[in-house]
Amino acid sequence: MREFGGFVMTVGLVIVLIGTAMFAMDLLGVVQSAVESGRTGDFPPSMFKWFGLGVIGAVIYEFGKITRG
Repeated sequence: MREFGGFVMTVGLVIVLIGTAMFAMDLLGVVQSAVESGRTGDFPPSMFKWFGLGVIGAVIYEFGKITRG
């Protein structure tokens, strides 16, 4: 069961990293458009989707730690 827990932790970590990277890219796009236009930009809904993906990945990672023992 330890091997399965380690695998689940790895999958969770990859999901967290993908969610964090995509969230950061969207955030940089918002900042860039705000700098170019001189006004604050609206946050795109996709930012919250990527943030949610990161949270789900963290939950999966913690489940893998519990499973690993």
